[in-house]
Amino acid sequence: MLSKKHRLKRGQIKIINKKGESKETSLFIIKILENAEEVSRFSVLVSRKIFSKAVKRNHLRRQIYEAIRLNMDITKTSGKDIILIPKKHIINLQYQEIEKGVCEMLNFTSNG
Repeated sequence: MLSKKHRLKRGQIKIINKKGESKETSLFIIKILENAEEVSRFSVLVSRKIFSKAVKRNHLRRQIYEAIRLNMDITKTSGKDIILIPKKHIINLQYQEIEKGVCEMLNFTSNG
C-alpha cells in the first residue's frame, strides 16, 4: 500500500479528472496534473466494465498500487498528481506484466 502522502483524496480526483492532461500507454489511461508538492500522488480507478466483482477490482487495484510503490523511486516522477485507469485487456495479464506497464507509465510521466 502506498503511504498517505503518495495517495490522492476523493476531492482531488474530481479536479484532476476535469483539469488534468490525458495520456495513454499500452495498459493505462493516465490523467496528470502538476501539484505544488515535492512528491507525486497516485490514484487507481478500476471500472466495473473491467471486473463486475468488487473483489477482483480491488485485487487489481492492490497489484497496481504495489507496483507503483516498488518502482516509484526508480524514476524521477515528482510534483504530479496521477490517476491511472486500467484498460480492458489488463485482465489477462500476470503481475510481472502489470509491473512492467507501471514502470512504462512512470517513465512516460517523468519524461512528458
